[in-house]
Formats: sequence, C-alpha cells, structure tokens
Amino acid sequence: MQNQELEDAYKAIEILNTRLIERREAYEDYIAKQKIIGTLIDKVRQWGIDRQITGPNGKGTPLRQSGKLSEEAREVQDEIETLDSGDSLNPVMLEIGDVFVSAILLCDMLKLTPEQCLQAAYDKISKRDGQMIDGTFVRNK
Repeated sequence: MQNQELEDAYKAIEILNTRLIERREAYEDYIAKQKIIGTLIDKVRQWGIDRQITGPNGKGTPLRQSGKLSEEAREVQDEIETLDSGDSLNPVMLEIGDVFVSAILLCDMLKLTPEQCLQAAYDKISKRDGQMIDGTFVRNK
C-alpha cells in the first residue's frame, strides 16, 4: 500500500473508533437511565405498600385509584393553564410526577406493570394516522 492509502485507512479506523465510543457511551447512558427509572418505580411501589394503598394490606381499589389518576391529570392541566412564559416548570413537573405515581399504583392494583401498559399504548398509537388541529393531534377515523 502507498502512504496515502495507509493514511486513508487510519482515518477510516479513527472515525469508526470514535463512532463506536459514542455508541457505547450512549448505550451506557441509556442503561443508567433505565436503572434510575426502575429504581424510582420500585420506590413508588414501596411507598404505596408502606401507606397501605397497595400490597397485601392495601386498602386502595382500582376504581378509587383511577379517580386519583384523573384528579392528578386535572392538576397538571390547572398548572399549565396558569403558566406564564418565564415561570418555573417545577409545579407542572411535580403534577406530572403525581400522575406517574398514581398510574404506577393503579398498575400494581391491577397486577400490570407500567412497562406493559406503556408498550400496549405505544403499539396502539404507532399505527394511528391523523393531523394537528388547534394544537392537538386528532386521529383519522
């Protein structure tokens, strides 16, 4: 091989190596986030058990918990309605978090996992066609 061919080969190897490092770092970041989410879900589940909402001594019911989920969703909407530009998003974030907590506990009551529910919802929406109308996605019938 001539010098130019060797230089080109080394450059190609460097580019591939850089891409592999970037992909490995992205994968490691993804795995770390999955561990954090799993840990948070476990903490929420334990919180529900400790307060006797769910678990063997749980006094919560799916109907009541679904009502709680609806209440939390309304609180998200209330926070968004009062949001002005420049406001902190912390109140909205907290209310969205409450929706997640309520949904996780409802899943537990129904012997479902959040992952199962999210996958089922994604499978359903991934096939939808529609359009944006007044800031909302409206699916085609």
